[in-house]
Amino acid sequence: MIFGKNGMEINMENIKCFFSDCALKPQGFCDCMSSPTLFCERHCFDHLQRLEESPHNFKNLWHSPSEVTRQIIIHKANELKHSIKNSKKYLVDEYKKVFQCLMDYQSKSLAILNDLEKKADNYIKAASYLKEVPTYPEATTYQLLLRLKPEEVTYRLRAWEISNDWLKTQHMIDSIRVSFEWFKINPFVEICGCQTNSESIFFICGDHVKELNEYRLAENRLVKHQLDIHESIWNNTSICALPNHDLLFYGNWVNNAHTGFSFLIDKGKNIMKLPTGKANCDLSSVWYNNHIYSFGGVYGASEKFCLKKNSWKSCCKLPEGNYQFSTSIIFCDILLLTSLRCTDLIKYNFKKDAFIKISNLILAKEIHKRLFIGNSRAYVIETSQNIYESEELNPMRWKNIGKNNIKNAWIWSFGAFFNGKLWFINWECDLIKFDLESKKLDFVKKV
Repeated sequence: MIFGKNGMEINMENIKCFFSDCALKPQGFCDCMSSPTLFCERHCFDHLQRLEESPHNFKNLWHSPSEVTRQIIIHKANELKHSIKNSKKYLVDEYKKVFQCLMDYQSKSLAILNDLEKKADNYIKAASYLKEVPTYPEATTYQLLLRLKPEEVTYRLRAWEISNDWLKTQHMIDSIRVSFEWFKINPFVEICGCQTNSESIFFICGDHVKELNEYRLAENRLVKHQLDIHESIWNNTSICALPNHDLLFYGNWVNNAHTGFSFLIDKGKNIMKLPTGKANCDLSSVWYNNHIYSFGGVYGASEKFCLKKNSWKSCCKLPEGNYQFSTSIIFCDILLLTSLRCTDLIKYNFKKDAFIKISNLILAKEIHKRLFIGNSRAYVIETSQNIYESEELNPMRWKNIGKNNIKNAWIWSFGAFFNGKLWFINWECDLIKFDLESKKLDFVKKV
């Protein structure tokens, strides 16, 4: 038995949710009305969001998983094993292989290859830049690289030393071969090897979690990882994936209090406690330019963490609004951000430390949303609402391309880009795929 106002006794057995069309068993009730009103887990959460109240008015309430997102385009760099041979023929042959990779992934025009022999002198000149560089920890962005002329590419491979704003695609270089294996990851996705196509979705579910769930798409199976930590990870915790496969956990929700913490799990499963910024939950974080940027959440975070300095620093304040359950990605070197209650898509300029609203896209309010990247385009998928697609490599132009017809498919994890499709897991642990050609969402299986 549970009790409402004035000691009213409520029998939870054989009682349905307040919403007549909902067949789910009640998980709790709210005292906001004249008599206690029963809700299932999902409608408890909906009701809470509409009231914009803290959870203390709810009894026996299961907290829904945290909205978190992270997206980094990542690739590991190999050492340059052989010196450059200053031969026109050698360089032309090698760069044909380089641009063949570009064509394989992006179906670009054959004109790039036809121009190569005319540009051989430029490649020899560019070789002097490359032969002294053993690795490329941060190279030019994949999107921008596709816009460059062939002779510009090799200069751009060196650009990370000159300009810190060239992030986020790292190239595997071996004897001047650039192998573009384009992976999409976020807090829930980790690359299991730079030269393989295996991808995994990492997610947490339930309360007081001491383990990570890993769904390996290539193997089509679920693997659990035990975490030897003192704090309990709740499902309002933000998870950020770093280029070297490390995972950063940040923010928490324990006993209805937003108790922040921050710790790093490296690829060897070693755990290191880090300083904590704003105690927060329900935020989103991204890795960019050797920093972790965190925006949104309960307290409207706007900060970045430097691993080298081991410290947090404030960023530009978010525009006025509610950014709880925020979602963010990096697309064409800018950060895109929105949230459950936000109807705007906002871009963040890293160099200027400023936010700007994207005017030609109005999103639904009080609807869970997720930002994705696939095949050089960005996507916004709204729960049971619309799907929006950006122009190719253009985060400022968007169009409505269809509907999300999967009922109540709250999207908790970010999308792993695998076999030409986006894969993610919703709040009921359903594996769902988004076909980029047909623009349709389909239920795959229970995880």
